[in-house]
Amino acid sequence: MTISGKAAIAGVMGWPVAHSRSPRLHCFWLEAYGIDGAYVPLAVHPDG
Repeated sequence: MTISGKAAIAGVMGWPVAHSRSPRLHCFWLEAYGIDGAYVPLAVHPDG
């Protein structure tokens, strides 16, 4: 998957977040439909 400088970026935040399947699922559909974007896991510790 290649994204441009104009790509839409979204993600899931949490702690822990590495186990989330959301990024794989969303990126699959973004690529399948040719959408310039990415969905990423964002690890945010509860302490900020």
